[in-house]
Amino acid sequence: MGVRLELVLLFIMGAILVLTFGIKVSDIDIKKQFSGKEIEFTDTTLIEVDMKAMQSIAHSGYGVRADGVLMLNELNYHSSNLERLRAKKGTYRDDKIFLDGDVFVRQKEGFEYRAQHAVYDKAIEILDVTSPFFAKMNKNTIRGNSMRYNLRQKEVLAKDIAAVIYTAEK
Repeated sequence: MGVRLELVLLFIMGAILVLTFGIKVSDIDIKKQFSGKEIEFTDTTLIEVDMKAMQSIAHSGYGVRADGVLMLNELNYHSSNLERLRAKKGTYRDDKIFLDGDVFVRQKEGFEYRAQHAVYDKAIEILDVTSPFFAKMNKNTIRGNSMRYNLRQKEVLAKDIAAVIYTAEK
């Protein structure tokens, strides 16, 4: 019986030594392990403020922030120059909002724009419409293939337009 116990103990010690030297111990990079979604939310209002006042309000039916990029579905956005900016999908990267699907923009004083794709740069307040668009103010209408709208200077540059503009009689 004593011999068998010695063999068992010798086998256990050998197994411990093999496991001790056989297992590779290394640091696990947590960022690599958990890269992807940072936050996920539904039916949320995001309010951007600075030290002086509120800058903008965005409402989304569903949103995900992954790898520093905020992706929003059913986006509604308001700012000091925009009464409403709406799109099915919005991707917020740096100071730009990439808009896709039924994009609708209404200025506080001026035109309403409809398109399928647009990019709004918040820092310089420029809306680049990258698809055919339709603009309307009262009876005035404009159709075109692409447009660049400067919200600060209220200037529009458009390509391949067809417009109907009504002027006041004098």
